[in-house]
Amino acid sequence: MKERVQTQSGFVVRRMRPDDGPALDAVFAGMSDQSRYQRFLVPTPHLLTSVRRALLDLSDRHVAFVAESAGERRPIGIGRYVVTGPDEVEIALGVVDDWHRQGVGRELLGHVVRAATEAGKHDVVAAVASDNHAMMGLARACLPGVQVAVRDRMLCLCAALPSVSCAAA
Repeated sequence: MKERVQTQSGFVVRRMRPDDGPALDAVFAGMSDQSRYQRFLVPTPHLLTSVRRALLDLSDRHVAFVAESAGERRPIGIGRYVVTGPDEVEIALGVVDDWHRQGVGRELLGHVVRAATEAGKHDVVAAVASDNHAMMGLARACLPGVQVAVRDRMLCLCAALPSVSCAAA
């Protein structure tokens, strides 16, 4: 994959690196309490050092992408997958509030799905807060046949990875 991919919506997407702590911090700071809750599924006023370290511990089993505003290269979103089984990945997205509904999540999800597919994975799972309607809509649009189960006021999404990402669709 190219280092940076320019989109039509004024942002670029690139592979996240283990030294991207400032990008992680910037995206986290740009998210409201509600957005942080929807991303981490618990109130998260600040990132614990152990969580921050885990989010930057990237490998072939933990892959992440950063979206940056095209002009300033300001981090505006992060999408990732973590391998959870032989053929399965768990995905997560976080987008700063000022960039909601501008295609950042869709583009990040497309990169995550494409990378997971290229890594030979076939299934995706995600834990989603029950009030995260934007993520549910995105999952339905980008992951054909997604199945939803409710557990402890949380939605568990399961789907086969599509052969073509939603960013390309």
